[in-house]
Amino acid sequence: MKGNGENAQVELLMERLQGRDNADAYAALKELLALSEATDAVSAHFDTFARLLHAKSAFARTRGFLLIVANARWDAEERTAGIFDDLARLFNDPKPTTARQCVQAAPALAQAQPTLVPRIAEALEGVDPDRYPNSTTPLVAADVAAALEAVRALGSTAT
Repeated sequence: MKGNGENAQVELLMERLQGRDNADAYAALKELLALSEATDAVSAHFDTFARLLHAKSAFARTRGFLLIVANARWDAEERTAGIFDDLARLFNDPKPTTARQCVQAAPALAQAQPTLVPRIAEALEGVDPDRYPNSTTPLVAADVAAALEAVRALGSTAT
């Protein structure tokens, strides 16, 4: 982990992430995701990301999910596994855009946390694309099929 400058930057981004301005929160999300690739500094906010999974705002739920996935690589304490049911619930989020983004991120979660591969595959198999409007059903179905294929491929290489 780097010094106080990085920590201060992460703290500011976390404030922006939780702000009311969705465009600014999205910009903060992108910066936090980029930081998560290089350092574990963002992972210190795991509890905040976990709380976002239950937010009223679909945007906030998606941001929480994506940040947990991005930081799962740093999770030696298996906290991600501990909240897996909350993560999996978002594969069937009421908002199809949220469901799609979470389903699309499932292979990255499987790659970062190989022990979760069977649970991820099972959760993806339980997605019901027909619960969404007809215009979205085929998109969700295609996302699920692609994610399942990628997750299963990761599972077969892990064994």
